[in-house]
Amino acid sequence: MNIVFVGAGAVGGYFGGKMVKAGVPVRFLVRDRRYRQLSEQGSRIRSVHGDFTVRPALAASPEEIEGPEAVLVAVKAYQLEGTPPALDTWVAQGSKVIPLLNGIEAVDRLAERYGSGAVLGGLSYVESTLDEDGQIVQTSPMQELVFGPLSQENADFAERLLQTLEPCGFKATLSDNIRRDMWEKYMFLNVLSGMTAAVRKPLGDILADEAASRYLRDMLEEMVRLARAEGIPVTDDIHSRIMGRYENAPKTMTSSMHRDLVKGMPLELENLQGYAVRVGEKHGIPVPCIRTVHALLHPYRNGAL
Repeated sequence: MNIVFVGAGAVGGYFGGKMVKAGVPVRFLVRDRRYRQLSEQGSRIRSVHGDFTVRPALAASPEEIEGPEAVLVAVKAYQLEGTPPALDTWVAQGSKVIPLLNGIEAVDRLAERYGSGAVLGGLSYVESTLDEDGQIVQTSPMQELVFGPLSQENADFAERLLQTLEPCGFKATLSDNIRRDMWEKYMFLNVLSGMTAAVRKPLGDILADEAASRYLRDMLEEMVRLARAEGIPVTDDIHSRIMGRYENAPKTMTSSMHRDLVKGMPLELENLQGYAVRVGEKHGIPVPCIRTVHALLHPYRNGAL
């Protein structure tokens, strides 16, 4: 299966790099600076699963790539607005689009634009970042891509994609309810990112502090209420399962939002905590913990002051 990644950063560069290493035909549509960087030094990945370097096939414009079967969008959520010109070209040629963006809104926006037959839901679990040299640094055991069709017409395509990804050295999961799984990831990430960024501490320090740990649990409970209000079929044990993931995660774990805050970069605040605030307002559900975290981080949403 011919695959294109839109973006070759911490997420797209990591999973795409592992696909290239496994021999999957992958190309990356990247911005000029990243194009020069990867052309000169290759894609260098330092990972707890083993270090490697690949020489990825790159493109600076969508016209350089003809009709990929799968397009995985791996940019920051606030960068989605800049991708439609490329996606318009490929969807017209029959490509399927799988967004790996944080949050919930991206898949709905893409499905509204192209129809549910051209879009699959997707998400990733990975703790990775770019260092000052553009090297991808992946720091925890998590490395999973989850995807699934929004409509039954893409069931066969999803099975073929799974067969393509299974030999690539990371966990690939075909979901039987991708919206539920996207919300579960969203609940996990919204609390993790908001807490680590607002507290400026890794997860282990937050869980070890009585007041911060209680706040994290309350914030997660608000997310569970929002998911149920949205009609998402979350299980009765969802709160305890996500708490178990936090408790079993490396104590040094942070989030991309925490790392972006430290670097003075824009934050995915409106796509994560801001979206939860809006969902709460829509359903008349108070979310004081989420709203407080959103307010604390709001002055930094566009980067360093």
